[in-house]
Amino acid sequence: MNTYHDPNQTPRIAVRCFKCDAGCIHLEYGNAMFTFTPPQFRALAEVIGETYRRLQAETEPTNESLEFAESLVM
Repeated sequence: MNTYHDPNQTPRIAVRCFKCDAGCIHLEYGNAMFTFTPPQFRALAEVIGETYRRLQAETEPTNESLEFAESLVM
């Protein structure tokens, strides 16, 4: 199948997030799937949210940056 890709258009990546019956949070990003416990997901969401706010505000990271947050262990 040949499809035309407009080089001026940013390709969209499929993203889906849901909680399963076992209580895990699943994040599908393109062809990758990540599974988190609720505390792990909250930590990731906080880091992503803070990074997004900084990018939107175009500010430089400070000493209080979440980029030094404890790594998530799966």
